[in-house]
Amino acid sequence: MRRSLFLQSPAQSSSPAAPSPEALSRLLYPAHRDLRARAFELLREPVFRLRYNETVAMERSRTTARIARVRQAGLLRDTVSRANEAGSRRYDVLIDVLALLDHSLEIRFGVNLGLFCATIRRLGSEEQYTHWLPRIEDGRDVGCFALTELGHGSNVRGIQTTARYLPDVQQFEIHTPHDLAQKFWIGAAAETANVAVVFAQLTVDAVHHGIHIFIVPLRNKHDMSLCDGITIADCGPKAGLNGVDNGRIWFDRVRVPRENMLSSMSSVSPDGRYSSSFTSPDARFGAQLAALTGGRVGIAFNAIEIALLGLTIAIRYSAKRRAFAPKKGAEEVPLLFYTSQQRLLMVPLATAFVYAFCARDLREMYYKSITTGSIGKDVHSLSAGYKAMFSWFMQDTLQKAREACGGQGYRSENRIAPIKADRDVMLTFEGANGVMLQQVAKVLLAELGAAAKNGGTYAKDSVVEALNTPPPPFPSGSCNSSKKLDQTFIYAALWKREDKLVKQLGERYGRMVRHWNGSAFQAWNDCLSVAEAAATAHMHRRMYDAHLVHVKHASVADAASGEALRLCGRVWAANTIASDESFLRLGCISAAQATDVVEQIDDLCKKMTSISEALLKGVGFPDHLLAPIAVDFVAHNARAKL
Repeated sequence: MRRSLFLQSPAQSSSPAAPSPEALSRLLYPAHRDLRARAFELLREPVFRLRYNETVAMERSRTTARIARVRQAGLLRDTVSRANEAGSRRYDVLIDVLALLDHSLEIRFGVNLGLFCATIRRLGSEEQYTHWLPRIEDGRDVGCFALTELGHGSNVRGIQTTARYLPDVQQFEIHTPHDLAQKFWIGAAAETANVAVVFAQLTVDAVHHGIHIFIVPLRNKHDMSLCDGITIADCGPKAGLNGVDNGRIWFDRVRVPRENMLSSMSSVSPDGRYSSSFTSPDARFGAQLAALTGGRVGIAFNAIEIALLGLTIAIRYSAKRRAFAPKKGAEEVPLLFYTSQQRLLMVPLATAFVYAFCARDLREMYYKSITTGSIGKDVHSLSAGYKAMFSWFMQDTLQKAREACGGQGYRSENRIAPIKADRDVMLTFEGANGVMLQQVAKVLLAELGAAAKNGGTYAKDSVVEALNTPPPPFPSGSCNSSKKLDQTFIYAALWKREDKLVKQLGERYGRMVRHWNGSAFQAWNDCLSVAEAAATAHMHRRMYDAHLVHVKHASVADAASGEALRLCGRVWAANTIASDESFLRLGCISAAQATDVVEQIDDLCKKMTSISEALLKGVGFPDHLLAPIAVDFVAHNARAKL
């Protein structure tokens, strides 16, 4: 029997029972477990061996070789070419595993099979997606997603690449009018992509119709030379993610056939008549950026997986690495014995488990939107909010994991520091995090406005419909509920903060509109701090709602797993309340209750530590994706290995 990596400490009467790793694993990863296992096994091969500090050229070459091997193994078969929910589920499981090894590998697939294919699948005609999706899946073509420009990133509406229809030749002319309009940061554009979906401002017969999307060849397939009118430059070395060849693109009046405009919802007839099934430009714009919603869903999910990867390495190392002894001549104790180390690692571990199930819920909602063909405001706001909060959490957790491992955490081979550098860009991918929270806040403001016209009641389909029903009151002083940190207390505190901040946002916005003589732009700019606070509070309450559902579900599968998740929720809630002064400032809890919360965190972390080994086994990352310090750091560093 394999010996535990964790030291056995004296059992405490209050320590929870360890959850079943198998039951926990099936709760976390319920679908396509065979594909997940096959992908993990494939990553044992030499081409996937972890390497560090290579040149940009070497990293790109290695990433290309890894892509080829994944295709050769047949793991991509029946993913994007299916153009349906079943294919998307298979694709996501595969990408989730590849992301644990190599962020560049994940992104190269994500740009090509994710963004490029998802855009054509959602907005292209049947003829367009049945032509392109199989060719991308099997590697005959490599696509990229040409949206952002040097002068426009988060403000996508402002992009300046143009597309003018020429009825005499039935072609569109794609053009970069000046250097600010060059496409920038386009993944796979510098070297590997031969075709792009290009976002451009459409003009037909001198009438502007807003952003539309065009399939534009970049390179000639036979020799990969640039097509006429295309100029491409390399974005150069980056702080991380150097296996991805990001590029800059200029279009010099490039002509493409009329059929190259994605045309399932909008089209231009041969004689130049524009038509669209969208009821408004806003509806069209939202649909055009649907691929970004899918990207945000993926970022949210993978951010938690990467946080768990860093925590697995740090916790396993902390369970074995010893420092200081209780008395002279005694054996030194492991790092994980210390309450400071427990708090450093157990709070993010608990948080990761709360967030992991929220991310899975979001992904399920997104799959349903693939089937229905419509992304509602709930998916939009959750994907924006989770993307921001989970990627921030990931970076904060990786920093804590790095520090928890001391100098060993700074060694490249121990993975945490390079992963942190590679993953930092996730805070910017698919929308800067601050802007994402502002998008959530705009949804909240709209819901508040609708409620004002409905006697102050939110609609049944509102994302804040829960605010119609106040939680049961609890005493203002210290009470059993806060001492236990039970569900009643946690929910009430989260509910009150959200309710107060959403109303505060509405009040401030109305005041600023009056102050700026009706200028919504100026008014919103003066509301951004409270807007982000309200969005954060909304996300936290939504997370806790989801958490309670998952605790109940887990308890049916395995009682100990349910209790473990309940403990994770208490740790997360205690840290959330203790870390945010607004709970006290807004009167959501009393000073005595705040003291109750803070005083429980260390004890809760001790309980988390007692079940942390079982939790990590439930996550189940194999040793070959971890780091030497997570397996046997002494044997790895032995002189005999020199």
